[in-house]
Amino acid sequence: MPREVIDIILRKWNVKSIKLSILHITNEEVCSVEWLRYNYFTRVRLNDPYLETKQSDLKFSHVEVSLSYSLDCVRDLGNRQLIVNEPKGYDNFIPNIRRMFQTDKISMELPHWYFIACNNIEKKMSTILEVVTMEQQHNLSLDIKFFVQSGIVKKLNEETKREELLGIASGYVHQEKRLHCFKKSSPFNAEHGPEVFLDNRWIGSRFQVRDTFNQFNFNLDVYIKKKELEKGFNKEQLQEYPNSFVGHFFA
Repeated sequence: MPREVIDIILRKWNVKSIKLSILHITNEEVCSVEWLRYNYFTRVRLNDPYLETKQSDLKFSHVEVSLSYSLDCVRDLGNRQLIVNEPKGYDNFIPNIRRMFQTDKISMELPHWYFIACNNIEKKMSTILEVVTMEQQHNLSLDIKFFVQSGIVKKLNEETKREELLGIASGYVHQEKRLHCFKKSSPFNAEHGPEVFLDNRWIGSRFQVRDTFNQFNFNLDVYIKKKELEKGFNKEQLQEYPNSFVGHFFA
């Protein structure tokens, strides 16, 4: 859909807040893109270089972004330095959102059922911070829900052949706030009722980055399945690494 059409719709409907659902694929018929052959309209691509995106004069109270059905966007947000696949520009995602849908508050939820991050929590957190601060943000509150596997907090020491617990990435400060939520094993689960949530309780912990000068506040809420926390760690290991990332989930 052309940028001009989106702006007219938002203006006519007097929209106050927006939810963006990023889809990897859809069953809908592919829309005609005949208009792209001409220069009458501006195409909308959140992964285009953000410096080329025109700033909207519309302001919204909140923009919510769901990546539950995404693929490339999730992968690029967590893995900028890809070996096999070239990045597709989704590190431009947040700056482009702020240009197209001007707001001071963005919340994002990464998927809990595929492309779950599973190795090196320190690198993943550093990468996410690098992406969200690629453009220096002013007057922005950004919240991201990040679902991970418990193995992400460990690494194998090749010399000792022992598992070590990783720490918190530089730049983050842990917040004394315990979180939890329930998720279906898959959003495509057709079953109904409370049984679809059994064994799918997630425990979360908040890690914050604050830039008071630029009024930028970033909350990264990291979630691990409760049953993985209960089975994957013992008291002795947690005591051996008192400053570990996962230790905050047991405090």
